[in-house]
Amino acid sequence: MKRCYSLLLAAFALTTASSLCAQFAALEFENFTLEHGLPNNRIRCIFQDSRGFVWIGTENGLARYDGHGFKVYASVQDDTTSLSADRVLTIFEDRSQTLWFGTANGLNRFDRSSEKFNRYFPSSEDSLNRRAADVRAIYEDRDGTLWVSFVAGANHLGGFYKFVPKTQTFIRYHNNPDNPKSLSQNLLTFLVEDDAGTFWLGTQGRGLDRFDPKTGEVIKNYRHDPNDPNSVSQNNSLYVWYGLRDRRGRLWFTCYGGGLNRYDPSLDGFVHYRHDPSNPRSLYSDAVLPIMQDSQGMIWVGNGVLSRMNPDTEVFEHFRFSPRQGEAVSNFMPYALHEDRAHNLWVGTRGNGIYKVNLKPQKFTHYQRNSEDSNSLIDNDIRILYEDVKGVMWIGTRESGLSRFDPVAREFLNFSHARHDPRSLSSNAITAILEDRLGNVWVGTSAGLNKFDPIRKNFTRYQRDPANPQSLNDNRIEAIYEDRSGTLWVGTIAGGLNRFDPRTGNFDHFVPNPKAAEVSKDNHLMRFFEDRQANLWIESIYRQYLFDRKARRFTLIEPIAPGVVSGWAKGLLEDRNGIIWGAHYGIYKLDTQAIKFVRYPTTPGHQPAFGQNTQSHTGLYLDRNGMIWYGTRHGLHKFDPEKENFAAHYYEKDGLVSNFILKILGDDDGRLWLLTDRGISIFDERAAAGEQFKSLTPADGIVNAPTTTSDFTFTAFDTFIKTRNGEIWWGGNNGVYRFYPNVESTNPHAPPVLLTGFKKFNEAVKLDTAIAEIKTISLNYDENFFSFTFAALDFTNPKQNQYAYKLEGFDQDWIQAGSRNEASYTNVPPGEYVFRVKGSNNDGVWNEQGAAVNVMITPAFWQTWWFRLALTLAAIGVVAGMYKYRVARLLEVERTRLHIARDLHDEIGSSLSSIALSSELLQGKSQLDEKGKDLILRMGRTARQLGESVNELVWVCSPGHDSLDSLLLHMKETAADLLALKGISLTCHFPAEKLQYTLSMEFRRHLFLIYKELLHNIIKHSRARQVEISLEKRDGHLSLIVKDDGIGFDPAAVDHRGNGLNNMKARAEKLGGRIHFKSHPENGTAAELTVKIP
Repeated sequence: MKRCYSLLLAAFALTTASSLCAQFAALEFENFTLEHGLPNNRIRCIFQDSRGFVWIGTENGLARYDGHGFKVYASVQDDTTSLSADRVLTIFEDRSQTLWFGTANGLNRFDRSSEKFNRYFPSSEDSLNRRAADVRAIYEDRDGTLWVSFVAGANHLGGFYKFVPKTQTFIRYHNNPDNPKSLSQNLLTFLVEDDAGTFWLGTQGRGLDRFDPKTGEVIKNYRHDPNDPNSVSQNNSLYVWYGLRDRRGRLWFTCYGGGLNRYDPSLDGFVHYRHDPSNPRSLYSDAVLPIMQDSQGMIWVGNGVLSRMNPDTEVFEHFRFSPRQGEAVSNFMPYALHEDRAHNLWVGTRGNGIYKVNLKPQKFTHYQRNSEDSNSLIDNDIRILYEDVKGVMWIGTRESGLSRFDPVAREFLNFSHARHDPRSLSSNAITAILEDRLGNVWVGTSAGLNKFDPIRKNFTRYQRDPANPQSLNDNRIEAIYEDRSGTLWVGTIAGGLNRFDPRTGNFDHFVPNPKAAEVSKDNHLMRFFEDRQANLWIESIYRQYLFDRKARRFTLIEPIAPGVVSGWAKGLLEDRNGIIWGAHYGIYKLDTQAIKFVRYPTTPGHQPAFGQNTQSHTGLYLDRNGMIWYGTRHGLHKFDPEKENFAAHYYEKDGLVSNFILKILGDDDGRLWLLTDRGISIFDERAAAGEQFKSLTPADGIVNAPTTTSDFTFTAFDTFIKTRNGEIWWGGNNGVYRFYPNVESTNPHAPPVLLTGFKKFNEAVKLDTAIAEIKTISLNYDENFFSFTFAALDFTNPKQNQYAYKLEGFDQDWIQAGSRNEASYTNVPPGEYVFRVKGSNNDGVWNEQGAAVNVMITPAFWQTWWFRLALTLAAIGVVAGMYKYRVARLLEVERTRLHIARDLHDEIGSSLSSIALSSELLQGKSQLDEKGKDLILRMGRTARQLGESVNELVWVCSPGHDSLDSLLLHMKETAADLLALKGISLTCHFPAEKLQYTLSMEFRRHLFLIYKELLHNIIKHSRARQVEISLEKRDGHLSLIVKDDGIGFDPAAVDHRGNGLNNMKARAEKLGGRIHFKSHPENGTAAELTVKIP
């Protein structure tokens, strides 16, 4: 293995020797190492599972990352449920969401509930014979079959294995020298399935095998052929390390030493991407290891550095984590690549842990000085920003020189003063930058004026020469301006105004106050303003002048008021109507005829009506609607120049990050960007009150303070600018921030939210089921001090993820936890609760469903039901006498009921029977007339009905008939007797099992009377020949169905005012049930009574 590794390093060294001049693009990486909790800095694989956790396989252990920390899993001696080896080579999740880990000693399946591992090895009859075997590839094909590569020892024992789940065994495919259709080698590095279901297997030294999983045979082996330009590329030995099937179905393969190969089916060969020393947009190195395609379709490879290729243009751009990256033995070499679902790219390295970068569109980019990277900002202390017509940004620093930045190529070119080089900058203190209409870039410094030569990348200096009266009269440049006629004007600290003549290279001098001292506020010219009438207004530190270029004369604008410090309005602005406005303790209109300012609004004294500290350093801003915005030390103010009055005022209470506003810019969407002394506020006047301001502060990763407050105040005008493409740039003492206003939300990913830990009394508890999988947690009454930890699994900026939680049954409302990912509870009473937590990503996108777990706190014994039952029983014992008395009374009532039943039967029943018999005898006598006979017949019928009613009443009152079984028997007998009189056949379907339900007398009476009414209706009206009666018990209800085959009826035509139907419905309601009729003429009738079993 050492020899192989030496060959790899040699191949890498050969291919990188000519890559040192490559240009590197800028990405901001976040680094995780041992110090952050990783078990080892050498990363083998990275994977995000279906739950949202990121798993990292290292040289010495497995780690799971949740955004707040790493949980490490390791091999434990004599514990067969731990990892089989600490060296984790590959991670895979199958379609059932089962996690598999390939290690240096077999295959491991992870049980999420127990957080334990099951180990798998080939059978003992296999050539591996339980040797420590590397598992480098795991794959599930389109049929759901799992394939695994095992290899062990220098002889490469093992091969390619198909896993059989039913038997938990493997079927082996391996190299057989006598079989040309077998694997070319047992050491397989990866597996890729193409669109046809064919496998492509990478080897370490034998090229690529194209394998048919159905036949178990190799279709073709692809190796390097020096005579075939379309064969697999190689350099020295052939190592095909990784493969990729992209979203278009194309196959890509990386060869360490052979670059990148793309399979072309039309050639049955390969297109090669190699390092080209003459092309900085080619591969950085031919020593390519990992490969992946991101969500935008870009191809990423690790080739000493990190490289990204656009498959459409086939152009590479390169990124690195350190200037040392790219060396043959660099620990920064990428070993693993993975993109998570929030579009963060994770890069595992050879020895420096993990680097993470956000691939989503960003709200801003931060450029800083990196002393180890020549392609970085020259210094972080920024004095001026300037954009030329090509979109190139010129960045002047306070004391370290000049940077020229190409935003498209993302390349810096730095310039500084060199004492013995007259073509270098005249000074490192940059004070002004301007591009004239001819494309010349002029740079003002504290030691003269410089013109940039874009061909030679150097400067021509213009400096004061005491011997030449036509040279600059002061080297301390403050401002540079080109007027509409193309004349270049230079403002200096003490020399006033200089006009440059490009034909001669000479300067003309114009001094506002020639009698002033050398350093004078009168002659310190800072800013130029040219109005539509081509009048040139020039601002000094404390004064404003109108300069007549024809007469070469300065006219001082009349001060605002006598005795006012710096009594001239500044930051001039011309509105739509050509009126010029300025700001200074209020807004002033410039009377261009009288050369003086008029104040608005007019209020007594020197303070405007809306604030006591309204000095402005920013000047004014004219929006697209013609409104003027005025930023002060006391908030933001909107001025209507048509009405000449203020329309609105905004302060910190309205959402401003600070009342001290330094400069105002407007973006292309009509929002105002307000630079303050505490960050940036973005103001949208169209939004609802309370939602108009959004701030960019250190909490958003933006830290850019001035060296001193005064520096910030006077340089904000030049360090906070808007570019032609609508971007906002800001320079301070922490480099340069580049904002993209059109990027509203960079992270739409609603993160999974999972529980990650549980504590009792601040001690971590190991539960029987993993906290992320558990459904219920049971606690004793004295374990009511507990806490949960949780994580929103979005890793863009986990520190800015937000949380809210609630213990249902205990908390009334959601508790907003901010970025704190722990919830603690004390003195929670016994009961059943549900703990819920929801979370958001760094951009405020919430997962409202979140995670939940049941919490059951059992009560103390004196709070339990059985203890309370014991107390109840004791109370019952106290009143036992009363209870016995009550029972005796109930027995006496039962005996009385029985006695009444017997009496009714014996006395009234026998008497009525006698009446009936007598009526029959009278009917047989001939001397009775027809009317008498009819009367006697009615007496008999009435007597029989009365006898039946008495029998039914006796039956209902009898205690022996309280059961449901007894009622059913009586119902069956009654139906048989009644229907037999009309010759109607009867079929009964009653439950076979005994129904030992005790029914009240009232329940039995109503149910039987409904039933009997149904039978009478059949006998009287149906003309039926057959009746079917069934009783069913369903879900605690009785369903009685009486069905006949008679003539039926139309339910809609029935007179619902009749007593029969109404009585049945009324009785059904008293039973707490309902009766339903289903009938059609000539199709019989079915009545269904449904009641709840009492």
